[in-house]
Amino acid sequence: MREFLKKYNPKEPHFFGARFKMYLKNGYNSGAGMIFSYETVRLLNEALNKDSNFCEYHTYEDLGIAQCLAKLNIFPEKTTDENGKHRFLPYNFQEMYYNTLDAPGWLKDPIGKGFDIFSPSLVQLHHVQPNDMLLIEAMLYKVRNASDC
Repeated sequence: MREFLKKYNPKEPHFFGARFKMYLKNGYNSGAGMIFSYETVRLLNEALNKDSNFCEYHTYEDLGIAQCLAKLNIFPEKTTDENGKHRFLPYNFQEMYYNTLDAPGWLKDPIGKGFDIFSPSLVQLHHVQPNDMLLIEAMLYKVRNASDC
């Protein structure tokens, strides 16, 4: 995540995540994982301090946050890497890998199949079960590549 964020100024408003194109003109980010810059949080806090009803209640928090930030002219930004690979995965690994998404047209950024959709600078996975978390940790931090031996 640090590598992804280092090119952005935290003193400018930014709103990152897996972009969905449904419901709002500029879309919204999946509630699976969102990143707000310091300035986004500051502006949101300022607006809410002035008017506690600035953000209307919404059953789906991700959609509600996007509606609220849109009132501040802050919109979801592209988070795929330079090769179009995804950093934020709003579905579980298998659904993303096999592209068996229950709502394939929802994602704003195109998606293919297989390992080619995953960015090496992956930030977030959604719907990860505890045993899968252990496997991912082992593969990332415990298992060494044979060429490293």
